[in-house]
Amino acid sequence: AVALTQTLRSVADAHGLLVMVNGTWSANDGGGYPNAAQSGNALADGGFVEHHDGQIGYFGPYGCSSQWAAQSPVTRGAAINYAVTDTAAGLREYVDSGCYAYVNQQSSYNGTVAPWGSFHPTGLPSRVAY
Repeated sequence: AVALTQTLRSVADAHGLLVMVNGTWSANDGGGYPNAAQSGNALADGGFVEHHDGQIGYFGPYGCSSQWAAQSPVTRGAAINYAVTDTAAGLREYVDSGCYAYVNQQSSYNGTVAPWGSFHPTGLPSRVAY
């Protein structure tokens, strides 16, 4: 995972893009980078937390770790973490933590298809070049 984020960081730097990661970059799991004892990935501009309502005791400090974005020339240490919650209460706890730049509530994956058409196996909408 570290080698992949190193590659993503170099590509992002060349084009002025952000690197967002999903998955556990937690000190509890030995997953922080470069310091495995600290949460966060210094190469990523931020992380994505999905549907972990009621777990702000863990994900608050995780999102506030100073290791996030520490090696990003784009955000220069200012992490852009994103959380999606199931409930309004979950949304409120992530907003109140001050550790997430963006938080939204999505209680169900059941919804309408994007208006521009079907999705390709890559997951990109049909009118997006890849």
